[in-house]
Amino acid sequence: MRVRGYNLSGILYLVFCFCYTKCFYKQSRLIRLPFRTRQFSKIKGMVGFTTGVDCRIDVFTNAKLEIGDDVQINDNVHIACAEYIKIGKNTLIASKVYLTDHDHDFTSGKLKPIDWPLKSEPLIIGDNCWIGENVCILKGVSIGDGCIVGANAVVTKSFPNGVIIAGNPAKIIRFR
Repeated sequence: MRVRGYNLSGILYLVFCFCYTKCFYKQSRLIRLPFRTRQFSKIKGMVGFTTGVDCRIDVFTNAKLEIGDDVQINDNVHIACAEYIKIGKNTLIASKVYLTDHDHDFTSGKLKPIDWPLKSEPLIIGDNCWIGENVCILKGVSIGDGCIVGANAVVTKSFPNGVIIAGNPAKIIRFR
């Protein structure tokens, strides 16, 4: 039996994920499993939130993550929040994307890497953005409303509203 490209086991999986979503993430649309969160109580929003499989959201003890309405993330997305990350409404995030607001201070002398202190700066993604496959967005970045981030980009600085950015490091390639 096939329904719109799904076989019976696929349909049962989606039904299970939908029931799981409505039990544990009531305002979200669909959380596909496996889905891992740390400090779930620190996540605000998630109304109409949809995930692909194998997504991971880590929110540290004194951090805050805001996810706008109708945000959709695809498979294997990792969000690591040590201070503050905001993802605007109606944003689409493709697979294998890494969003972080922190890194390690490697200038800390002769300490072992495990002992290097964290440095963090807020990460803001505007409304109606599209983040492409394999993108890495680093700390201190602000991406304006309506931006498109091309596949494989490494975003290390902020960008205004309505631009298309790509590359490593990312730069403006076109205005919308």
